[in-house]
Amino acid sequence: MSVAMLPLRAENPEQEKTLVSWKEIASFLDRAERTVKRWEHERGLPVHRIPGGERGGVFAYPSELRAWLLAEQGNEAPNGPDLEGDPFLESGKPAAIQDHVAAAVSAEPPISQNERADGATQFAVKRRWVAWMTPPALLLGLAGAVFLSSQLDRNTTAAHETEKTPTVAGSHVSSARAEELYLQGRYEWSLRTADSLAKAVDDYTQAIVQDPAYAKAYAGLAECYDLLPEYGGIDRSEAFSRAKAAADRAIELDPNLAAGHRAKAFAMFYGDWDAPGSDGEFRKAIALAPNEVETHHWYATTLFSRRERSQSLAEIDEAAHLNPTNPAILADCAFLHVKFNDKREANIRTLRELARTQPTLVKASRYLEDIDLDDGNYEAYLVEIRQAATISHNPDESALAAASEHGWERGGVHEMFLAIRDLQQALYGRGGRTGYELALAYVRLGQPLAALRYFNAALENRDIRMMWLQSCNCSAEVRTNADYIQLFRRINETMHQTTPPSDLAVTTRPEKLTFPPAERQSR
Repeated sequence: MSVAMLPLRAENPEQEKTLVSWKEIASFLDRAERTVKRWEHERGLPVHRIPGGERGGVFAYPSELRAWLLAEQGNEAPNGPDLEGDPFLESGKPAAIQDHVAAAVSAEPPISQNERADGATQFAVKRRWVAWMTPPALLLGLAGAVFLSSQLDRNTTAAHETEKTPTVAGSHVSSARAEELYLQGRYEWSLRTADSLAKAVDDYTQAIVQDPAYAKAYAGLAECYDLLPEYGGIDRSEAFSRAKAAADRAIELDPNLAAGHRAKAFAMFYGDWDAPGSDGEFRKAIALAPNEVETHHWYATTLFSRRERSQSLAEIDEAAHLNPTNPAILADCAFLHVKFNDKREANIRTLRELARTQPTLVKASRYLEDIDLDDGNYEAYLVEIRQAATISHNPDESALAAASEHGWERGGVHEMFLAIRDLQQALYGRGGRTGYELALAYVRLGQPLAALRYFNAALENRDIRMMWLQSCNCSAEVRTNADYIQLFRRINETMHQTTPPSDLAVTTRPEKLTFPPAERQSR
């Protein structure tokens, strides 16, 4: 059966269904969610947690809940004094009303199937992820994968030991259900949208619930966290911390699993700027599985950010050779060649063809947006930025498209750059932006000294685009200013390298401004 044809959440009628949310646990016990949450803390209700910490997902085994209920009998029974203070249960209102009211104050509101199917609601998915990534959750989430495994190793029931089939390297065997969930997660992950990544995390997590020693599921979970900052708008530092925790667990379970090393390498580079450490993990992954296309793909994009021209192009070409039909890889391949001035026009044509034939592939339009802006093709830039915003449903991207259009209509290039600067100033003031976009807006207006403070802020926030800053054709003032020279030195030190790469090729004419694109070229 192909991955695309796999059924979603097909249950084995011979196995008792694991309860995978507070709502299901509350329904099983015929109580309100607030009550069962209180029982967990006050009475030791046997509830287990998936990666995400206190406000993340939970699951429970019906057999353990029944045993707990029996143990409570004869003491202060759950349906006795413990219900005090729960107005919904005391009033005798139907469980459906209780669930509705409890859902209104839940930390993780449910997302309906219709909502998931609507691309315009992808940012509702983002809000759901933000609830997983609050600071209290992060403290537990950094070690969430390891915690989950230790809990499951102790509590996995006999039902999860049936239907064994070989799935990973070595002697480990995984259940057919876990394998099915893993394959479904892999398919969802490959779609690279906020909604599909949310589904993939759910699939991988349920696979881990079924088999806590399933290394590939942990690696898949890590790769989801690797991509969520780009496609789901999730905070980078928290997402990459979670990615490393899950990748470390995958490597602990199976040191020869290339995907675990690849996922860790990605998080080390984009999260920590640890270029040498990331390089070592990528090389391990390639040595373990030389033909795994995603390793070459991701390694190429980190080398691009490091401005290692020759090796970056070699790796992305290898990825395209291994999988010549993958639109995401073809888009990255074309873009890297453009930025390194290799067969530039042919690769721009490739990007335009991808934008035309792949209407859900947002990165093709984003790449063209950046190229057209750098080349001074402003009318084409306006078309591409509007197309990217239409695909992504990102409100900030839509606002940028509108500001660019209005500025252009008011007074051409200068007014457009003023409008972009004003919008970026507002977005930066609102929080959640590194400062890079605002700094770039000042540079485009010919004010590099005004941009300096925001570039410094972007470096403090580990914005990966700062690695390319010293390669831009900005102005002589940037090249000779002592503060910028100090900034370039700090960039290299943060990257753990003492000198900048020597094989960079300038990509555009000297009078044109060359900057890296928004943080989207990497995956």
